[in-house]
Amino acid sequence: MIKNIILFNQNLNKLLTNDQKKGLNTFRLISFINALVELIGISVIVPFIFCILNVEKIFNYPIIVNISNVFGISSEFNFLLILGIICIIITFLIGIISFYANFKSIEFSQKLSIDFKSRLFKYYINKNYFYHLTKNSNELINNFLGETARISEGIILPLITLQLKLIIILLIFFSLLYIEPIPTILIFFLITFFYLIVYKNISKKIRSLGLKTKIYNDQIGKYGYPSINDIKNTKIYGLEEMYYRYIKYFFKKDSNIRITINSLTLIPKQIIDFLLIFGAITTLLIFLKIYGKIDNLLPILGAYIYAAAKIIPQANNIYASFSSIKNNLPAYDNIFLDLENSLIEHKNNIKNFSFKKNISLKNISFGYPGRKKDQKRKDVITNLNLAISNNNHIGIFGKSGNGKSTLADIISGLIKPETGSIFFDEVEIKSESDYYNYRKQICYISQAPFLLNETLEKNIAFLEKNPDYVKLKDAAELSCCSDFINTLPNKFKTQVTNRLNFSGGQSQRISLARAFYLNRPISIFDECTSSLDNETEQKVVKNIFNYFKNKTLIFISHKIKNLERCDEIYEFTSKGLVKNK
Repeated sequence: MIKNIILFNQNLNKLLTNDQKKGLNTFRLISFINALVELIGISVIVPFIFCILNVEKIFNYPIIVNISNVFGISSEFNFLLILGIICIIITFLIGIISFYANFKSIEFSQKLSIDFKSRLFKYYINKNYFYHLTKNSNELINNFLGETARISEGIILPLITLQLKLIIILLIFFSLLYIEPIPTILIFFLITFFYLIVYKNISKKIRSLGLKTKIYNDQIGKYGYPSINDIKNTKIYGLEEMYYRYIKYFFKKDSNIRITINSLTLIPKQIIDFLLIFGAITTLLIFLKIYGKIDNLLPILGAYIYAAAKIIPQANNIYASFSSIKNNLPAYDNIFLDLENSLIEHKNNIKNFSFKKNISLKNISFGYPGRKKDQKRKDVITNLNLAISNNNHIGIFGKSGNGKSTLADIISGLIKPETGSIFFDEVEIKSESDYYNYRKQICYISQAPFLLNETLEKNIAFLEKNPDYVKLKDAAELSCCSDFINTLPNKFKTQVTNRLNFSGGQSQRISLARAFYLNRPISIFDECTSSLDNETEQKVVKNIFNYFKNKTLIFISHKIKNLERCDEIYEFTSKGLVKNK
């Protein structure tokens, strides 16, 4: 475990930005100052107790006489009063500095958590479309929401706390060692010995439990996300009770593990309570043997009691930090590489595209990997060549599964071909930044409507802060959704919620309105009218071809009638893409 913590501490710099590294070093400085202040607190307690016990003799000491003369103190009581006030002020300042140090550690951890979440989300959202096809979306969501919190709050914060508490304990230890070596060594040896025994027996258990929490959280996401996100099918197939049983089962499993982990972290506290009594009695007997009289014993014993009051909570915090780190290390193992890669900036030469000539697909081949490990990749598209001229209208049809949607994904830049190249105005699209800027020229409307949990205006205008209402109304009219929008109480301000407000046909028309509003140089329509009735479909199709008559249009449909207005029509057959017109 110690080796893992040291390794994580070394790798921590790989996860942090330069500003975060500076922030961490600043916090370490604050922690060291805090530890020194805690030590000062102990150093003022001993002379105060000594003076209280020897109040009649304090003016026999030259140093006290000199201090009293400088400050004009004439009586023993006044001297003790001032000394007591100084102790109270120092203790108060210690509390403020300690609070500030702990506050800064929590603040640093929370800022780090936000940064990790944001960075990992950005890293995932910027990965190419094919990456997401091969990944479990629930795991990715859990990574940037849950696992990042486990790293920042369950590893980094405890690690910072661990370092802070260790500094405090070590400074107190060396101070007490200077005052009384033998009792100090004996007490610290006993505490360390018992802690190591407990930790050795419990740490493996905590580590294995930490791995199980990851498994159960993944299972909760596996059943939790689809149960709500796909509530329609949940209801249709009566899956409510099944989802409930699964979720409740894994919640219970996860809860039992957390109860066990939290209970295990309490064990050292009970041991320390025992050691406190044992140590106090043992120390008292040792001191009595050394000093013989209780008068000589009390000042030093007072220092030990005050030190114990400081050390015991720190020791418990150290153990709790160890346990937390042990429990959450699986999260670090799970997403460390993603977090590290999220800091790498891929700098490419950004090309500013402006569509003037054509899009050329040359010798394009692509296939999806087999669902099973031993399954070979099957090509969906092989050696495909296609040229799409600016302002040309291309129609594509064919049987389901022949590659129509895959071709649309390739043309739109969602999927990179495994072999072959895409040229945009004779410039090859290569880098991620090329694809990003290339996609800005394209509007892609698929058969599955994509609606945001936002107002209708923001769905059509795609989150524009101040949408153009003339364009909004025109787009709604062209997509044949203005009639039902005008019947809504809030019209374009109507809030869209997960498929609750609108039917499939209405959702599809809202999605189509987006294409008219954005009016990009290239528009791809992939079975985008599949949920419309014949009359509405023909009206929308006519509007599409008329509105985009001076733009490049790729229209995919299994209905040949919808392609009559196209300049060129291609069919996907078993031999590939064949030109029909």
